This record gives sequence, C-alpha cells and structure tokens, in this order.
Amino acid sequence: MLRDNLTIPLYTHYPIGKNVYLISGLPFVYLSDIKSLIFGDIHFGQESALGLLDKSDKYSSPILAEYLLNGISKIATKVEICKIIINGDIKHETFSTNGQEISSLNYFLNDPRIQSFDIVLIRGNHDKLLNLGTRQINHSNLSIENFLCIPPYCIFHGHEDYVQEGCDYIIVSHEHPAYNFRGNNFERVRTNAFVLIHGKSNRQILILPAANL
Repeated sequence: MLRDNLTIPLYTHYPIGKNVYLISGLPFVYLSDIKSLIFGDIHFGQESALGLLDKSDKYSSPILAEYLLNGISKIATKVEICKIIINGDIKHETFSTNGQEISSLNYFLNDPRIQSFDIVLIRGNHDKLLNLGTRQINHSNLSIENFLCIPPYCIFHGHEDYVQEGCDYIIVSHEHPAYNFRGNNFERVRTNAFVLIHGKSNRQILILPAANL
C-alpha cells in the first residue's frame, strides 16, 4: 500500500476516507462531496517577522502566495473546486501586523486564479487583526468565520473547541504536525505530515500540516 502511494503523481488526489482526499505533493485536503479544498497555517508575513527579508522591501515578491496559487491551479485541472477554506493562522503576527502580511494576503485573495471560488477564512490564534488585512480585497465571495460546520464536517483552527453535534469528521490545523528523519551522520530532514485520529463513536479527527514553505 505504501509503495503504491509513493508512485502517485504530484497534484493527484487519493482517498483516506469517504469523500476525503489528500493531495499528493501539497498540504491540502479535498472534500469531494462539498467540492472544497482546505489548508491552513499559511502564516503570511513570517519571512518579514523572522528578519529573512530586506526591511526596506516589505512588499517583495510574494513567494508563498504564488506557491499556493500555483498548487490550487494545478489541482483545479483535476477536480472540481467550488470553495476554498483556509483553516486559520492566515497571518503571522498575533497582536500586530506587518506590510508583508497585508501585501501577500491582498495578492493572494485578489488573484484572478481564485476569483471563481467561494473563499472562507477561518480565524486562528494569529488572526486577531485579520480584518485589517482584508480591507482592500475585491473578492466578491469572501467570508471570515470562527468555524465552519457543514455536516458531516466541522472545520476550525484548533486553538479553541468548536465541535458541533452531527459532525463526524473534525478537521483542524494549529499543531503543525511533521516527521523528523535522521541519518547516520546526524543529518535531519523534516517533512510536514497529516495526522488522522480515529476517535470515539466513529468520529474522525484530521490534523492538517502547515501550508507555509
């Protein structure tokens, strides 16, 4: 089974449950019954906050936004997408904001490649000032929510509990799950991972990896 999965081409979807698919090569989940693509923990602005960008050029090329947009475009050629759900920590700064956060968010949400999709931004613990970053957004079908419940799915960031009755599939982010692989000469490779937990009463919990670079 593992060998078969390793041969799956990039940007194809394969099932982990009824109507729930992982996207090969990307930290995205696709829900086929509601035609929705989900990812979280983008942390727009992280490069600036960590001092990895020239302070005089906060509006430099939005590499992360392009990475996400290119991935969405490739997936859209293979499956039907009506809704994109971004599951929290869309921005990086918690109690403030920086120029790169705003410019990257505007670049991403105003891009014509996603204008035909409904966009739902779910607040994470870093998104207290998210509204400040969406003032110049021209997207016509954009909403900001604390959680999204579309039975059987309950989708929220994970720093607070929004589990609702009738939701058998809980999708959260927040934890940034990953594997660390160690070699014989102290090499270490870290790769993002999905975590699927089989809970009580047939409830399943899916933890998404971070969608930043």
